[in-house]
Amino acid sequence: MHFQDECRVLSFMKIYFNSTNYVWMFCEGLYLYRLIANAFSSPKRLLLFYLFGWGFPFLYSSAYAIIRLVMADE
Repeated sequence: MHFQDECRVLSFMKIYFNSTNYVWMFCEGLYLYRLIANAFSSPKRLLLFYLFGWGFPFLYSSAYAIIRLVMADE
């Protein structure tokens, strides 16, 4: 790997993990809202939160990385 490739990977990881912080804050707020709104029923599944919390930031971080890779020389 060249130095530029390592920098691109680190840049992608920084963007991805920064965005996961914000998405997980949203997921936590939504989870707490669900707990308050449905106070007398137990939470059903958390798989949707996990998929959204890790998957959604990966989608737009990957799109950004692909665009940067294609347009890097321009």
